[in-house]
Amino acid sequence: MLANQANPPHTGVMALRISRLELFSPLLSALLLAACVTPPRPAPPAAPAPPQARPPVATPQAPSLGWEAAPLTPGSWAYRADAEAPAALFGLPASPAIMVIRCVRAQRQILVQRATRDPPGTLGTVQIHSSSRAATLRASVPFTGPVYMTAEVAAGDTLLDAIAFSRGKWRLTTPGEQDLILPRAAEVARVIEECRG
Repeated sequence: MLANQANPPHTGVMALRISRLELFSPLLSALLLAACVTPPRPAPPAAPAPPQARPPVATPQAPSLGWEAAPLTPGSWAYRADAEAPAALFGLPASPAIMVIRCVRAQRQILVQRATRDPPGTLGTVQIHSSSRAATLRASVPFTGPVYMTAEVAAGDTLLDAIAFSRGKWRLTTPGEQDLILPRAAEVARVIEECRG
């Protein structure tokens, strides 16, 4: 019996079963291991391309109103005949002129004069803007005569044509004073022509 116990009758079947288990064991281990392994993660999506800079959108703006849209300075032009110094004067009736275009025939010069509170001897500038040209002129307040900031312009200067033929109006500016928006006038053109003739 001892011999039988050493070799039980079903040991052959068990050996067969064990050998089958040994055979399938690596395969089973691989399957079990594969079941435990997580599938590979997909690659992260590519970073989006930086946004393209869009061209700026023009925002409509209200047009700025320049001097051309400003109302005229109250007053009117008057011609004053004088053999030596004809003049076009601008102002309110029965008031001193606030603006004068005067011809000095002997020197063939036009004086552009604007009433001022500055004392005689003051140096300054006069800026003129027409529809076709702008200019800054040196000016001064003379020691004699009316108190006007005065700029001298040669009678042949095309600035005078720009004033005479400006579209509807022109502007005269002196520092420290309110701008004058002056209408184009035949009186001014007449003084210029007489000074050139």
